[in-house]
Amino acid sequence: MISIVFDFWLKRGRLHFLYVNHGRSADTREGSHKYIELEFEGAKTNNDENGSSVGAYYFYKNIPAKEVNFDQINVVFKDKSSTVESDYSIHDLATVDSLQPIAMKFVSIYNTDSVVFLLDDRLKNDSTLPKVLSILHTVDSAMGKFTEITFAGFKFGKADSGEPVLRCWIRTETDKTFILFKITITLVGRKISGLAV
Repeated sequence: MISIVFDFWLKRGRLHFLYVNHGRSADTREGSHKYIELEFEGAKTNNDENGSSVGAYYFYKNIPAKEVNFDQINVVFKDKSSTVESDYSIHDLATVDSLQPIAMKFVSIYNTDSVVFLLDDRLKNDSTLPKVLSILHTVDSAMGKFTEITFAGFKFGKADSGEPVLRCWIRTETDKTFILFKITITLVGRKISGLAV
């Protein structure tokens, strides 16, 4: 499991060492947590939101369920000048695991008619959707087909309406370049409510 997380950063040239620790924490406001900590030394901290969330996710995804005897994954990025810390509950990571396939599916089929089944009704009726899809078709024809599609991070948030959402980053690579999709999924309806490239 650890080697998969390690390989993800090593492949991108962003990691020197990975340390795995465990412990307990207690806080009068947040209660107590049994956690596992992933410390990435030598990792760039300027994009910590994507990096820390995807590190926690891939660790969670690749640990056998019977070995999950903690309720939180803490991620620490250290480079020469700074340290960035984030924590992710196992409950939130399970939610991400159930929703991220929707984002991955969209990236795989965005240029087909089947994509409408993944979209929230508001997005289907949004006047900017045809423009975004047109740009994607242009990129697709100019840059070539995707050779790799990778889940690259997440963040929970709220839509303008106040509805809880999950924002996912999906990195796609072609022979010429890469594209980062930003896809918003509603937690309740489990549909895509926003996208950007």
